[in-house]
Amino acid sequence: MLKIILPMFTATSIIVVLVIVFAVKPKGDPPTSATSTENLKKQTLPADLPKLAFTPKRSGQDGPGFDKVSTQCQTAGRYIGQGGYVRESQAEAVKLMEVIEQFSQSRTPQRGFADRFMNGRDLYDPELKQNLEIVVSALNLHVKAMIEEGKYDSAQEAAGACFALGHALFNDNTRLMPRRTGLLLMRVSLQNYINAANAERAAGRMDADAYQLAKSSTQPWFDAILAIETVWAKKLESINNPKPNVGDLVRVADKDEDLSFRVFAVRRLGLARFERGDSSNQSAINSAIESALSNDQPMIREAAESAQSLTVEQFRKVNR
Repeated sequence: MLKIILPMFTATSIIVVLVIVFAVKPKGDPPTSATSTENLKKQTLPADLPKLAFTPKRSGQDGPGFDKVSTQCQTAGRYIGQGGYVRESQAEAVKLMEVIEQFSQSRTPQRGFADRFMNGRDLYDPELKQNLEIVVSALNLHVKAMIEEGKYDSAQEAAGACFALGHALFNDNTRLMPRRTGLLLMRVSLQNYINAANAERAAGRMDADAYQLAKSSTQPWFDAILAIETVWAKKLESINNPKPNVGDLVRVADKDEDLSFRVFAVRRLGLARFERGDSSNQSAINSAIESALSNDQPMIREAAESAQSLTVEQFRKVNR
């Protein structure tokens, strides 16, 4: 009798264990509030923002590009070496400055002028991120130097040129890196303009009405830029880290209304292949990449091909 009961008990135990294992099998990361429907909407600057007094005029009858940007970039170039960056990074930053100059000299801002320069590189490219930061820092130092020298009109003109560049980076490109840089440059330029106005007002060279107009016209821009940066930062905090939330990453790759984020998230899936080893998340990652490979958007297909072909050696070189 004992011999009969024991095998039955063992079989039952095995079944129970299998049921428990199946029940606790990972189901993959559930999406979070970071990728709510509201946060997946396309973030744009409102059309009714006030006109800025320092926006540079276009020169010539044919409407060529922003005529002050090139001059400001040439002058700002001498500040690149002050950031303590290695010689190679300085050289790359100078190349970026040349791209900015080429943009400024064109008749109209061309769609994707920064996208093409970046050749598909995105937020997880630390070298590119540093180079863009060098350029923004150089432009920023250039304006601050003029404020310290009491050249308030020149400082405001330079702030306007930098703002125009930031606006074009944000509006006329798709890749996330130049668009985020554009938001940063607009915000820095607005602050520099207000700093120049504060200094000019303190020196008694700006009347109260002009000062109040400067402040009231820039504040809505500050608010609009901050609103976009806040939503973008929340999504990026979830999907752009060494162990991303796969549920959020897939939602952004598949459902974000902003093509910039979809392209970035699809490329980011390539890194996630090596970061999230559990089977459920791997299945979700591979399905999202497969879906993106047949997308109607060429940039999404390109990003999917990059994600699928990423090797473990390339992954190990990524430094976020």
